[in-house]
Amino acid sequence: MHPANIFHKAFRAVGKQNIPFHSHDEFSDAYTVTGDDENAVREKFHDQAIAYFLNHKGRTVEGSRDRLLYFRSGKFIKPEELNSFLTEALEVFRFFA
Repeated sequence: MHPANIFHKAFRAVGKQNIPFHSHDEFSDAYTVTGDDENAVREKFHDQAIAYFLNHKGRTVEGSRDRLLYFRSGKFIKPEELNSFLTEALEVFRFFA
């Protein structure tokens, strides 16, 4: 899942298929969600997860098997922000665990 931008729209043009969430148009407009198993992806992006990401725009989540990468593209975390970012990351992890 990545914030939607012109580059991700270009990825769609070369075959990376976005998984739309028609019941959550605002989320689908804000993020590009891709994955090999659409049903598994939809299961992870339940209403609570979608609401979270709508309230925390600009986040990116990438996962594969037992790995999860969570970040804010183009933003560095200041040392004094580290604890709150780790708390945020653990909350996101719980959506995908």
